[in-house]
Amino acid sequence: MEEELDGGEDSLTPVVVTARIRPPGHPGLSILQDERSLVLEGARRTFRFDRVLGPQSSQEDLYNFGGPKDFLPLALDGYDLNFLGYGERKSGKSFSLFGGILPSFLKDLFARLPPQFSLKVSFVDILDENILDLLSAEPNSPSWMSAHTPAQSGGYKKTSFIKFIDVAGSDYYLKKKMQSNNMSHHVDLGLLSLVNVVSALGDPRRNASVIPYADSALTRFIGEAFGGNSVTLLLATLIGNDLESTLNTCIFAELASNIKNHPTPNITKESNDNEDNDDSISRRDSDVSLFRSASIPNSNNQDVSLSALALPCFKRGGDHQKE
Repeated sequence: MEEELDGGEDSLTPVVVTARIRPPGHPGLSILQDERSLVLEGARRTFRFDRVLGPQSSQEDLYNFGGPKDFLPLALDGYDLNFLGYGERKSGKSFSLFGGILPSFLKDLFARLPPQFSLKVSFVDILDENILDLLSAEPNSPSWMSAHTPAQSGGYKKTSFIKFIDVAGSDYYLKKKMQSNNMSHHVDLGLLSLVNVVSALGDPRRNASVIPYADSALTRFIGEAFGGNSVTLLLATLIGNDLESTLNTCIFAELASNIKNHPTPNITKESNDNEDNDDSISRRDSDVSLFRSASIPNSNNQDVSLSALALPCFKRGGDHQKE
């Protein structure tokens, strides 16, 4: 991953896609020897991703070999990171994202930080097209603060925003079941908008002049994950029981793998009077109220600012379990 970013600000980096099959597996899903190709027997199609993990894979395998571990140095270098789970209900999205990637990533991150630092996290839910900070004291008014440790005079500041995004179940059955629910419009709007964005960017047959980021709260909030200035890993989780749902997930993941991002490190020079001259972060003013940032001084006269965000999008009470 670091080698792909050596080209500087003008470099293009594809969205990293890892597919994971939930245990116990399914006879209609098979992995080729290269561990990058997935065969969907019922659809007679083969999909190629950056990595395909079988039902026997552990959480450690996901973190170490599925791509997330490679993102760790980028967090310390000022790049924005996105880890997004996509797949049908009960396919292991939440289990993989919050039970595997998140704790392992933070454990390694803490191990590489200096002795003195602070880390503050936001946990955000998107419900009925409203973005709520679940850790805010006032649920209707997400709080924010500009917390940082000033760098020494003439030093540099690196700022990274890290998002862990758990999208609601994408399966066709769920959408049909929710047609009678008054939340169905908002859920379908977010999921549909996400699919439209990825399709517009990743389908080579389309020549979309406008990318519909503004169509939903979800796509407005995570828009830079696809085609933006960040680095993104998409985790596609699969069961195989429903051919249509599995095929749709694979197609979405394939389209995402065609998308090229423009990763740009957020590095700013600190002024002597500690003025807030962080122009590269000003474009995120609409998001910053949903983050609590942390600044980590390091031995190279630099200030590394990190924000970690957990985002379970379009979830409701019972839907949080066993995904």
